[in-house]
Amino acid sequence: MSSPPTISQQRARWFKIIAVLLPFLLLLLLEGVLRLIGYGNDYPLFVTSETDVDYWVMNPQVSEKYFSQNANATVGYQEPFLKSKDDNTFRIFVLGASTAVGYPYLHNGSFHRWLQYRLNRTFPDQNIEVINLSLTAVNSYTVLDFAKQVVDYQPDAVLIYAGHNEYYGALGVGSTTAVASDPTLVQLILKSREFRAAQLLTNAFSVFQPAPSKSELQENLMKRMTAEQSIPYESDLYQRGIQQYETNMTAILSLLDEADIPTFISTLVSNERDLPPFISDSTSEKSAEDHYQSGLDAYRQEDFTTAKQHFVQAKELDMLRFRAPEAMNGIIRELSEQFSDVHLVDTRSHLETKTPQSIIGNELLLEHVHPNLLGYSLIADAFYRKLQEQKLISGDWAEASNWAQAQREMPITEVDSLKGTYEVMMLKEGWPFYEPIADVDTANRTLPEAIAGALAVQQLSWDEAMERLYQHYYQNQQLAQALNVAEAVTLEHPHEPQFFTKAAGLAMELDSLDKADYLFQRALLLDPSPALARKIAINFIKTNALEEALPYLRHIMEQESTDLLSFRLAEAIESILAFTEAKRSDDTEKLTQLAANYLLLGKQDTAEVYLRDVLAQEPANEEALKLLKQIQN
Repeated sequence: MSSPPTISQQRARWFKIIAVLLPFLLLLLLEGVLRLIGYGNDYPLFVTSETDVDYWVMNPQVSEKYFSQNANATVGYQEPFLKSKDDNTFRIFVLGASTAVGYPYLHNGSFHRWLQYRLNRTFPDQNIEVINLSLTAVNSYTVLDFAKQVVDYQPDAVLIYAGHNEYYGALGVGSTTAVASDPTLVQLILKSREFRAAQLLTNAFSVFQPAPSKSELQENLMKRMTAEQSIPYESDLYQRGIQQYETNMTAILSLLDEADIPTFISTLVSNERDLPPFISDSTSEKSAEDHYQSGLDAYRQEDFTTAKQHFVQAKELDMLRFRAPEAMNGIIRELSEQFSDVHLVDTRSHLETKTPQSIIGNELLLEHVHPNLLGYSLIADAFYRKLQEQKLISGDWAEASNWAQAQREMPITEVDSLKGTYEVMMLKEGWPFYEPIADVDTANRTLPEAIAGALAVQQLSWDEAMERLYQHYYQNQQLAQALNVAEAVTLEHPHEPQFFTKAAGLAMELDSLDKADYLFQRALLLDPSPALARKIAINFIKTNALEEALPYLRHIMEQESTDLLSFRLAEAIESILAFTEAKRSDDTEKLTQLAANYLLLGKQDTAEVYLRDVLAQEPANEEALKLLKQIQN
């Protein structure tokens, strides 16, 4: 029988326990102190809006969690959405990287704004939130981290367009920010970055690292993020990128599917026909460059099937991996079939239908992966069609807008278009394109060109650029262009009714009653006050748009049952609409009542026409004479 441990043995055991626990206790103490003094960041995905405490916005600092150098960290949209979601709100989150952001246009050129506009037009009486959480230069690690958080914010749908940045995006296997090859280990490292002690340690190490030189900071983000410029096809690093994407996307879709959140994942689009390989392995028997030249030869000979095969293979063998391998689209298709609430949006096939011989090139893409405005509108169209097919949004999809209609109506300004052009020119001037910028005649630039240039080099904010452009058009009585700018601003500020009423007023000046009515509906959705409804009704009555005024008067009556004037105006309009053919009628009583109704609406000239008609038939009609005298006085 063993003897009980002595006091010295017990002490020794406690010393060992304390020795093991002490580092953890010290770390906890350090963590508490750092949090107490306000050191570091939490990196939540959402923070309270600075302009309205009732709304969340994307945290502008959240990307710092994924980049080892803050100089490379990117900032996405801060699109407000309600903290308290009501029954009339349909909420969509968009996840992805620079293509999902809408580079180089941002703002209204992005596919999510095209989608927002079309959904607003289809369902003008609903609050549809399309909140873009995409960031430039990130990949599936960031998308997964965001997906874990969005499930708590009542999404009705999640849209995903991601996959081009698995090699060189933040934490990508070939990037300057790579930290580990195993996705699970990377997730642990990301989790550790939320602790203040880990942030302190990282910042301490950075003190001993040489600061980026001025020339390094002048390099574009593509080059700063690229460590392994040559990743051969099917090499170990290549396969790790594929594995990383499949592991993370499986986790993302599983998470969203388990939360019963309808998810729409898109296939990826690359420039096949009009982009030679960046880096070709000249030692291989059939290099990327060889395949590309064979593709060009086959295309010239109108053997388009063979041409496409060579172009795709050239992209696959291109060792500078800025374009997603075909395996990524294969993973997207396979995963979309594994989960019941995940829906495939075949964007690639949709864009191929709009390209010559189904080979995507410069008619839709600006360089390697980023679409032009036409390309972004088609991506939005692919998502819109799939949402329509699933009928997630309750309402009348019979009023769905078609793509051609969206092309005509989407409020993208000349400045937005030019700014995108200038940004791509600056991008292509550097690595890996090295295309010199053509000489620009700055002396003869138009004002929109000057504004776009200032916007592209960040001398102006987008709001400042739009204000200058609006004033330019309005002062020159270019009201249609001014309306386009005003409506563009409503997409940037979708929760501020004054921008909608401003645009609606311009639409009224242009006699575009349908657009004015749509914009006024959006304003009233945001501010359902009787005062705004009264203002809208009066605007329509003044322009003889009586049928359009009627719903706003009814809105007032619902809100203020004691408003007798609105009741009388609505009654007058209903009577007028019921007897629109009464002008030729011989019923003088009806004609007199019609005149009285127009007089109530302030339409003296119209009332007088009807009264003269009555008096022509009955010169002694007392009621008609009384009303006519009232007009004359």
